[in-house]
Amino acid sequence: MELTQEIKPARQLLFHYNDPQGKGNIGNKAESLRVLAAHGFNIPTAAFICYDAHQAFLELNQSLAQQFKGEETPIDVVDHSMFVPGLHTLIEAFMAAHPGESFAVRSSGAMEDMNHASFAGMYSTYLNLSGIDQVIRAVKLCWLSVYNSRVQEYCRQNQIPAGQLKMGVVLQRMVNTDIAGVAFSVNPVTGYDKEILVEAAYGLGEGLVAGITSPDSYSVDWYHNKITQRHVAEKQYKITGAAEWPFTRQVQVAPAQVSQPVLNDQELLQIAKVTTAIQDMFGKPVDVEWGMLGGELFVFQARPVTTISLSGYTEEWTTADFKDGGVSSSVCSPFMWSAYKLIWDNAMPEYLLSIAFLKKNEGIVWSDMFFGRPYWNLSAIKRCVERLPGYCERDFDQDLGIEVTYEGDGVKTGFNLKTIIHGIRVLGKLEKSFSRTLAGTAAFRARQEKELEQLDARDVSVLSNEDLFLYYEQFMREAYFYNESCYFKLIFDNSNYNTIFKDFLKKVKAEINFLNLIIGLKNVSHIRGIQSLWELASAFKQDAAVAAHWQNTPTANLITAYHAGENQHGFKAFRAYIEQYKFHSTRELDITVGRYDEAPDFVIENLKSFLSAPDEKSPVEKNEEQHQVYLREIERIKQVLPARKAAPVIAKTERLRQFLWWREEYRDLSTRFYYYVRKFTLEVANRWLQAGVIAQRDDIFFLDLDQITDFNKNKLTVNDISNIIKRNTAYYNAFRNYSNPPEIGSHFATQTTSNGKHKSALKGVPCSTGKITGTARVIKDIFDADRIQEGDILVTKFTDPGWTLKFRLLKGVITENGGVLSHAAVISREFGIPAILAVKDAMSHIKDGATITINGTTGEIEIH
Repeated sequence: MELTQEIKPARQLLFHYNDPQGKGNIGNKAESLRVLAAHGFNIPTAAFICYDAHQAFLELNQSLAQQFKGEETPIDVVDHSMFVPGLHTLIEAFMAAHPGESFAVRSSGAMEDMNHASFAGMYSTYLNLSGIDQVIRAVKLCWLSVYNSRVQEYCRQNQIPAGQLKMGVVLQRMVNTDIAGVAFSVNPVTGYDKEILVEAAYGLGEGLVAGITSPDSYSVDWYHNKITQRHVAEKQYKITGAAEWPFTRQVQVAPAQVSQPVLNDQELLQIAKVTTAIQDMFGKPVDVEWGMLGGELFVFQARPVTTISLSGYTEEWTTADFKDGGVSSSVCSPFMWSAYKLIWDNAMPEYLLSIAFLKKNEGIVWSDMFFGRPYWNLSAIKRCVERLPGYCERDFDQDLGIEVTYEGDGVKTGFNLKTIIHGIRVLGKLEKSFSRTLAGTAAFRARQEKELEQLDARDVSVLSNEDLFLYYEQFMREAYFYNESCYFKLIFDNSNYNTIFKDFLKKVKAEINFLNLIIGLKNVSHIRGIQSLWELASAFKQDAAVAAHWQNTPTANLITAYHAGENQHGFKAFRAYIEQYKFHSTRELDITVGRYDEAPDFVIENLKSFLSAPDEKSPVEKNEEQHQVYLREIERIKQVLPARKAAPVIAKTERLRQFLWWREEYRDLSTRFYYYVRKFTLEVANRWLQAGVIAQRDDIFFLDLDQITDFNKNKLTVNDISNIIKRNTAYYNAFRNYSNPPEIGSHFATQTTSNGKHKSALKGVPCSTGKITGTARVIKDIFDADRIQEGDILVTKFTDPGWTLKFRLLKGVITENGGVLSHAAVISREFGIPAILAVKDAMSHIKDGATITINGTTGEIEIH
């Protein structure tokens, strides 16, 4: 029944694939189909009914919700409900454009197929509909399916307001498939990230959904394009079309097909290719509903995979210390990981052997890459440290921010003669390592400064190809390797000394504020850059014309002037600043990102911010205030402890502060070396580009270091290089938008994306003291940081040195990753900003613009 009156205001109720007006108003399933169609995938023609039509239907039939009892509701009750004015005509016109076709009607909820709420299989789908009355009935039933008991219970369990559910509807040309199934781009059983799991059955895909048949199961290693597993099931039944409502029926499979494979190798590899292409497009694991008719492959739906079992991994792996601004903070290029892995796989076992943690380094894989991110071998490290007396697995995991998945304290090591002797030996070697490291820091820095001067003076563009390739490998294997190995060793010593120091403080019978002991480090490397920019802005403010020029000229024009060599309007001073800090970037451990001298826009935007800000204390003055807090804490220790107890606390504190200060100095040296890693690698890429080896310059970052040097030694062909780049680019793109599990292994069996449940209180690791209330600014990454306003509380995944210039605007900091020694913690302490790190799913639980209170002393967050 269709009303003749019009809805006011007039609304567009039905959209097609190429109609952008429907975006955000047709549901996630429909949005996904539209994106798939736009990227050229074989999607049956469809039209999308928007949320407004659903709302109008409910307004016209206000009593129907109370009468609806799911599938048990009498059809005549649904058929006699009022339909949305004008929509009947639009649907009829769409069907008339496809004469002789049947249609499928599918739900497309606003919260359906999301990372945190899938509603999988809870809404309605109707197939093989051939008349307008059948389609109208199916549309109504899709709308009413929001009142199904299973939907209402799902909303209750996940704290989703059921009254806010919006429903779009997909009206799609029906394909009566011979074969149908689902493909998971990541094996959801094992968690293998390069293995596709395909399930296939005869007939329509609803046979799988309804569970009336046992499907064949196939595994495909898409990275190497090979089939790794086949399981052929006994398939007794299938779903096919029928002549009466609901127009599908269950029939027996022909005896000759029952035990035969549903898919041949060619069909299986074709499905795998399409699945990886869809994963590449979305940048995250997907499950894809597909079907075949006469050998033609169709895609009916694609959505994020929300749950992945990780039981296929026998060892346990973690991204701890890799993710907070490091190589695992986002998807990592093969080249960056190969350079980092070169250091990690050598420095880690060498250090463990030197302090007697490790007996021998044989057969241990120290690191690997999963889901596009580097991980280190947690099991191997635990096997080393659990030999120490007093070891507690829970304390170890919590200190590193690793999720505790076991009851109690986990593995604990008692005190006996064997463990005590081993512990004394380890402590003795650690003490020698601490002393050697600190004694050699100044000489190391002087040596590396000289090395960096020589690198800066080196013009590799004038070298022949042969000389360049030889110099490049020597630089990476020797100069880069030496610098980073020393940096890693200092980090290991710093982390171990920090642990020993905190254990020491626990035994001191006095209340000591640990965080106050490590703030106010003088002349820290990462403060120098922001101080210099503050001084530059102050100088510009002395000349009104210069300040006005920088404030009023668009950033793009300023960049053009910079690259053109402009020296007027303060550009000479700005160019000097860039030259001094050119090795920094917005993402310093992402080798694909340009440094400041290549892309100065971030510096320019921050300079503009400094110019427009009211007069304020300089970063050095703020740092001095924090130093005074440290001095007051030292004086307090002298007052509450007798001299014989206070002296060792103060001496050990000073040693810890030395480690922390030098850690930042070594980080600065590391950042500068990475500047030349990028510069020299791109020079190699330019030669390859000229020779036609690669299609674009940045392709070289999708090779590892060994592959680059092997090609330069004629051990690989151009075709080899092309195929490797293609595979590695696909792997990189497959996980660029994915929130990977921080830990992998049998104890972390399932990776489930955030359920989106509201929490009014959260807790993390307190990293910088103070309690404040303010506006939360949820920032995806550094490229979204221009939304930060003065006085915001930053909520983000992590920060790295590229963020430092933004900290002057902040009132507080919350990150999902990191700990007391992370960049966000160090900078927050120097600026006197309360900070809480390692807050799980903070970006999901805290809404942008929400008013929150954070307590950097207790680690507690309150959402108002």
